[in-house]
Amino acid sequence: MTAPTPIGYWTLVDAFLSGRESPHTRAAYARDLAALGEALDIARPEGDLPPAFAVAESAPAREAAGALSAIDGSWWEEWRASLTGRPASRRRRVAGVRAFCRWWARIFGLENPVKDLALPSAAAGQDRVARETVSLTASAMRRLCEAAARPGPLGARDAALVEVLYGCGLRASELAGLDLSGCMLDDPTDPHLIVRGKGDKVRPVAVPRQALS
Repeated sequence: MTAPTPIGYWTLVDAFLSGRESPHTRAAYARDLAALGEALDIARPEGDLPPAFAVAESAPAREAAGALSAIDGSWWEEWRASLTGRPASRRRRVAGVRAFCRWWARIFGLENPVKDLALPSAAAGQDRVARETVSLTASAMRRLCEAAARPGPLGARDAALVEVLYGCGLRASELAGLDLSGCMLDDPTDPHLIVRGKGDKVRPVAVPRQALS
């Protein structure tokens, strides 16, 4: 196996990361590709690299992409099998490398060596994270509702959102998806919302007095 040159590989990495808008996404991809570089024994060179915006015209980047493309599928499978950590971390690492290879393969018109590389499977129950349920007292929840009620129309909107979220027991996605046509608030004896939840199921939800106000 002929490994990419350090300058070429890290030029590709920097150009790929420059196209990620979210800092969290960039950081996650950076960790994944640094780990791949370590597996390929490619340390980041000192000094400046070619600018990211000119990667398509960079000869080292093109040569590195060609070297990555030529790596045999068995190496990629062994690399995947050597990954350690939680199943979710290993799956994310493989997904990050697949996104990286898909990106440079498209730019340089090369074969993507990991297009058929499957994500590591997660054993049943092995990848579940224990969740702790925390409940607020009624007084703490009331303080939260009052804190949302800032002066002005935006404060009124936020207060209404929090009151409905709390009083009606909605999911955040259900609250965001509410439509005015589903707000049946004219009947003082039975004010309710028509909520579309998981599985596109529709249900009526009674609106308490404070949220109605």
